[in-house]
Amino acid sequence: MRIVLAALLLTLIAGCQKASDETSAKRMPLAPPPPAPREMVLPDGLRIEVLLRGKAAPAIDAGKLRATPPDFQDTERRAWKLSTLVGAAHSPPATEFVVDGSPNAGLVLRQPRGNDEAQPVLMLNRRGDVVATMLTPNAPFPAFHGEGGRLRRPGDTTPHVSGVTRIQVGRAAP
Repeated sequence: MRIVLAALLLTLIAGCQKASDETSAKRMPLAPPPPAPREMVLPDGLRIEVLLRGKAAPAIDAGKLRATPPDFQDTERRAWKLSTLVGAAHSPPATEFVVDGSPNAGLVLRQPRGNDEAQPVLMLNRRGDVVATMLTPNAPFPAFHGEGGRLRRPGDTTPHVSGVTRIQVGRAAP
């Protein structure tokens, strides 16, 4: 009988766990650490052909973008106004920028009349892609993450073209 009681007591002692062990097993898993911010790197082979009113102009390449301070910047993106890159003299208000991208994509961006309106830009995004789009100067990089889904919000509806290969600067519209 003593042997049975000793075996039962030993089983109970061996089978018990500390309360702290049980609690840690029931906790929610820890979230992974946030990713380290990627360094914004312009692709070395970047070359964007520029045509000013039908005539070839100096191309926009990685060296030119590195040498030109961005008009808009945050920790994940940089953006240069197209008027900065091609010259303000070549882009008066209402000038049309016809942007060609790959594969077989195009977009027409218009230079606004005022500096507080959305500006046509060439943007280096967080993925390292060079994108042509429009940015509003007072809020160039609005937060769209988590804005859609079940609330039926559209997110960023601004047209854009990635893989920019050519920019044609047209005549100012009447």
